[in-house]
Amino acid sequence: MKKKTLIILLSALLWFTPILSAAFAEIPESVSVPNGTEGTFTCGDCKYRLFEDGTAEITWYTGGAEILYVPGELDGHTVTSIGDGAFRGWSVIASLTLPDSLKSIGSEAFSGCAGLTEIILPPGLEAIGDYAFSACENLPQIILPDTVTKIGANPFLRCESLREISFSDDHPTLEMCDGTLFCKTEKRLVCRLMAVTDSEYRIPEGTKIIGDEAFSFCDCLNRVFLPESVTKIGYASFFRCEGLIGINLPDSVTEIGDCAFNFCASLESISVPSGVKRIGRNVFFGCSRLANVILPDGLMEIGEAAFSRCGHLKGITIPGSVTRIGDEAFERSGLTEAVLPDGVISVGAGAFTDCSGLISAVLPDSVRMIGNAAFAGCRNLEHISLPNGITEIGYRTFYGCGSLVEITLPESVTVIGENAFAGCGSLKKIGFPESLTEIGAGAFYSCPGLTEIMVPGGVNAIGPWAFDAGTDLVLIVMKSSPAEAYCVENGLNYKTYGRE
Repeated sequence: MKKKTLIILLSALLWFTPILSAAFAEIPESVSVPNGTEGTFTCGDCKYRLFEDGTAEITWYTGGAEILYVPGELDGHTVTSIGDGAFRGWSVIASLTLPDSLKSIGSEAFSGCAGLTEIILPPGLEAIGDYAFSACENLPQIILPDTVTKIGANPFLRCESLREISFSDDHPTLEMCDGTLFCKTEKRLVCRLMAVTDSEYRIPEGTKIIGDEAFSFCDCLNRVFLPESVTKIGYASFFRCEGLIGINLPDSVTEIGDCAFNFCASLESISVPSGVKRIGRNVFFGCSRLANVILPDGLMEIGEAAFSRCGHLKGITIPGSVTRIGDEAFERSGLTEAVLPDGVISVGAGAFTDCSGLISAVLPDSVRMIGNAAFAGCRNLEHISLPNGITEIGYRTFYGCGSLVEITLPESVTVIGENAFAGCGSLKKIGFPESLTEIGAGAFYSCPGLTEIMVPGGVNAIGPWAFDAGTDLVLIVMKSSPAEAYCVENGLNYKTYGRE
C-alpha cells in the first residue's frame, strides 16, 4: 500500500530524556481463570472487563515491560479494546505492539508514556480516542491504518518529537497537509504537530471545525488565518500558543470553546464575530498582552474568567445585549473603568477582583445580583454607582477598596455581608437604607476613616467585629434596639434616637 509521509525537522531540544528500564518482558497470553469483582478480571499484568459479545477491554496495565506485546487474548477472550487511561503514565515502555484483534483505543490510553519511541498499530484498528497518545514526548513517528474511521481530540497533544504521521494517499478519513492532521469526514482540523516551526499558518478553505486542543503548545506560531468556512473553535484550541500575536476570526464562527486562547501571552487584539452569543470559561485567561477587544452586538454572556489576568486590557465596551458577567470575568485585568450596560442582570463572584487600576464602576438598575468579592482588592476604586434593586452586598464585595471614600447603598438593600467593606481605609461616609436588617461579621472592620454611621431601626442582627472598637466611630442607633445592645456589648461609641 502506497504511503504518504510528512517529515518535519525539530527546531528545539526535547524537554525530557526518558530513563528506560533494562528489563524486557511480554504480557502472558493467559494465566488462570478470570478473577475479580464487579466485572473486572485480572490476567497476568492486565486488568480487563468483558463486553456483551464476550470480547475484552484492557482497563489497566500493572507490569513494567520496556518492550511490550499486548496480547490478543485474555483468558480465552479476544481483546478488542484498550480502555481509557489503561497504560497512562507508563514511561518505562519504549516499544509497543498492539494485537491484530484490536478495534479501538480509548481516551488517554497511552498518555504520558514518555519513553515510547515505537508503536505498531494493527491493520484493523477503527477508533482512536481523545488524547490517546498525549505527552508521548519521544515518539518520532506513527503509521495509521486505513481502517481508522474515528479519531478524537488531538491524540498527539504534546508529542514534541512527532515529525512523521503516515497513512495511505487514499485514506477514507484522514488527510495530512503542511504538518496538520485533518478528519475529512468531519471537516475538522485535528491537530498540528508541535515539531512544525513555521510562524504563520493559513487553514485550508472548507475546514469547519478547529478541534479541541488542535494547536495547543504550538509556540512557534505567530499568526493564524482562518477561512470563512470555519464555524467552531473547540475547547483549548490555541491553549498556550505563547508566540501567537494575531488571529482573524471570520463572521462564520458562531462558537468559541472554553479556554480557546488561554495563556496566549503574546496575543494583542481580537475581534469576536457577530454570531458568537457567549464567551466561555477562560477563553482569554492569561492573555497578558491583550489590549484591544471588540465584542459584537448580540453577545449575551461573558463567561467565567473570560478575560481574567489580561493585564494590558485597559478598557472594553460591553454591548447592550449582555445579560451576565461571569465569576472572575475580568479578575486581575488592567481595566480602569467598568461601565455595564442596561440589561446586565448579574455580576459574578470576583468579577473585577484585584483590578488594581480600576477607578470607577457604573452598574445599571437592571442588575439584581452582585457576587461575593466582585470588587475585592480594587485598591484604586474611587467611585461606584450601585443599582436600585439589589438586596444584598455580599461577602467581601468591596474588601480592600482602599481608595473608596463615599458610598450610598440603594433602598433595596437588606443585608450587608461579612467583610463587605473591610479594609476600606479611606471610607469616610456610607449611607444605610431604611430597608437594612442585617450587618455581617467584619463588615466595616479596619475602616478607620468612618466617624459616624446612622443605623436604621430595622437592623436586628450585627455580626462580630462588624465595626472597629476603640476608634472615633460613633454609631447612631435607635434607643432600646438590637443595635444599641450590640454597641453596649462590644464597647462601641454610640448615640441613640427615637423611642423616648
